[in-house]
Amino acid sequence: MAKKGNVKKGFANYLLILFIAIIAAFFILVTVMLFSPFKSILGFKYFVYNKEPANIAYIKKDGQNVNIDFSRIENVDIDCGFSDVAIKRAKSKIDQGKIVIENNCSGFAREDHDTDFEYEVLFTDNENKNLQIKIKEPEGFVYFKKDITITLLTTVYQSQSFDNTNININSTKGNVFVGNDDVLNIEASNTTTIKSLNVKNTDGDIIFFSQTEKISNLSVKTNNGRIDARNNFKIDNLNINASKSKINFKSLTTEKAKLNLNNSEFSTNNFSVKNKADLNIKNGRLSINELNGTLTSYSMLNDMGSANIAINSLVNGYLAIPNANSSSINIGSVNENSQIYIRGKNSNVKLNKFSGLAIVETTKGSVNISTDESKNVSPRIDVKTTSGNISLNYKNNEFGDNYLNLKTSSGTIDLDVRDELAFILNILNTKNEIRTNKNIFVEGYGNEFAIPLKRNEGTKNINFVTDGKVTVDFIK
Repeated sequence: MAKKGNVKKGFANYLLILFIAIIAAFFILVTVMLFSPFKSILGFKYFVYNKEPANIAYIKKDGQNVNIDFSRIENVDIDCGFSDVAIKRAKSKIDQGKIVIENNCSGFAREDHDTDFEYEVLFTDNENKNLQIKIKEPEGFVYFKKDITITLLTTVYQSQSFDNTNININSTKGNVFVGNDDVLNIEASNTTTIKSLNVKNTDGDIIFFSQTEKISNLSVKTNNGRIDARNNFKIDNLNINASKSKINFKSLTTEKAKLNLNNSEFSTNNFSVKNKADLNIKNGRLSINELNGTLTSYSMLNDMGSANIAINSLVNGYLAIPNANSSSINIGSVNENSQIYIRGKNSNVKLNKFSGLAIVETTKGSVNISTDESKNVSPRIDVKTTSGNISLNYKNNEFGDNYLNLKTSSGTIDLDVRDELAFILNILNTKNEIRTNKNIFVEGYGNEFAIPLKRNEGTKNINFVTDGKVTVDFIK
């Protein structure tokens, strides 16, 4: 009679032999498939493409060869899935232009998958101005290489690039590369310019290399995709619709722009807007080093949620955010020719080196403003909260004919002013009655003052309205 321990050991050995046999059979199957691409074995097949790229310099139409000349082509429509698209100048001399299609895909597919690779390049009109490119990519469940590239090439020896061409790209996960990343020929034209570029994808990246100079009209719709522009960009009309994306421009000059940022990050060093930029942001982040021009969110249908807006410098600009909700807004400096309007529920607002006009209204959020003492200007500040606290560090040594009004129902007001500033401090309660000195603390006065409080024979008014605590300190 066999012992129980020997039975268990024999069964374990049997399972081990069976497992090794299954692994060996799997590797044999995979090896056979690798040496027999596109052949179906036990319901699966291996596919691989590594042929020479297709170089298309002309298209046969009506029995004639029509050269591809992008200076004459008005529209290029590209439909693909995961294929990448590159738009650039050729490194070697070509007479007019050409399209290069390269497929280096490989992977495993089920038997019912269509692993054929097909492409179609044709003119869709009689004048050969509308070019269509369609790509059918191989299907698979495992890709070793998911590598198909469609390249639009123009010659480096012609002054025009894609100046007259509208390029429309409709893809899912493909990347888009625009321009060259280095100088090709110092005696020739190197920069890539495009009349119009319209990209719709799911989560592919869009990269504009350093030799990209201008796109008259740029429209991008992407989910999870990244936009990286590595040159000082000029765009007449910019339209970005992004969700969960990261967008970075080195420097951006536009006539007008629409930024629809849903949980997305947008950043640029310099943003110059000649007309107006419309901002629609939801729980995202906007970061601008220097803003010159008008940026507003008046066109937003919903509030901003908990968006984060950081602008290091506002120069000769107008920033209007009437739907800030719970957003955080931080402005590094605001010159005397700039205006700010912010309205929200729980918004926290911080303005530094402030010299212009600020109108801020929030419910529970805090407002912190520090003026710019380096300029002989008198900022105009109007702040209103419900229960939010207001802090103003007024560093200027003059108080001009402009106004300074701070109002909160139950929040506190902290004011720091220069010791030599001349003014009349008016403090009212929310019933519009002049307050006594109770719960009002003015440095150096103790309780020896009454409201209105005249300081340094001043004639200009500083107006507070609050039922809460007021503190006035002097900067020596």
